[in-house]
Amino acid sequence: MGAGNALRWVDDPELSALVDKVLDEIKACSEPDGYLMAVPKEEFGTLEYPHYVRIWLTYGLYAAALGGRSDALEMLRAAGFTSMVVLRGGEFVDIAI
Repeated sequence: MGAGNALRWVDDPELSALVDKVLDEIKACSEPDGYLMAVPKEEFGTLEYPHYVRIWLTYGLYAAALGGRSDALEMLRAAGFTSMVVLRGGEFVDIAI
């Protein structure tokens, strides 16, 4: 999440290459139906931590999109995410992905 956000403000080819590598690996591991969590689908609803994984992965992909990787939004949409809540101007806002 930090790297994607940093690329919004600075041009850092090394950091950009690292973000590209991470996103390419996530994309390569995603299932045909778009599922891309690090927890098997059949176990997702049975454990507590998958929601933590989902939140950070979602925000990380969104940050990468803001940093210039539009395919990160495509990955989120393919996984079934259509909106997310962000803090904007001191208020929480639901935005479309």
